[in-house]
Amino acid sequence: MEQRAKSNNRRFNVHDLAADIWDAAELEDATPLANGSRKQPESNSLAIIPDEHPATLTDDVMFSQIRSSSEKRQSYLDCQSRGQAELVVRLANLGISGDVKLPADLAPCLKLLDRLNRRMERAAARFTELAESRTGDERVRQQLIEVLERWFVLDGNSPTVSRRLESEPEPNDADRAG
Repeated sequence: MEQRAKSNNRRFNVHDLAADIWDAAELEDATPLANGSRKQPESNSLAIIPDEHPATLTDDVMFSQIRSSSEKRQSYLDCQSRGQAELVVRLANLGISGDVKLPADLAPCLKLLDRLNRRMERAAARFTELAESRTGDERVRQQLIEVLERWFVLDGNSPTVSRRLESEPEPNDADRAG
């Protein structure tokens, strides 16, 4: 009890727990997905992924189009193949946007999409396992998994993330894990 009193009732917040889980995850490949497709030898086409979410495939099977929408606008993006369209939708919905080098042909796109999905599933399973070992609160576990997946997809637990987290406002008591 004395130790608790000395610590001023400080509890770990979601970002503290997420950083602990990230270190413990020991992922085989923690390269951010946003950087991963550039390294693929079959990535020979530039796709511009819109910022608007969610992104969906259009129903028109003749054209490989993606519809993305926000509260303010809807946009359409033409892709070089249906496989590229599926890959762009997946990347957009993971939060990746901007210029991305991707394969143009159907088969390499579907192969890359399959690798991406398997990689995300493995990381999500590991994050879930570690989040469950850190807290019994389902809401906090979900927040942890969201933060970890964002790091995994966009930029890892890099100094950039650490600086951004330091500049974020301190979470209120409802956001603290216990």
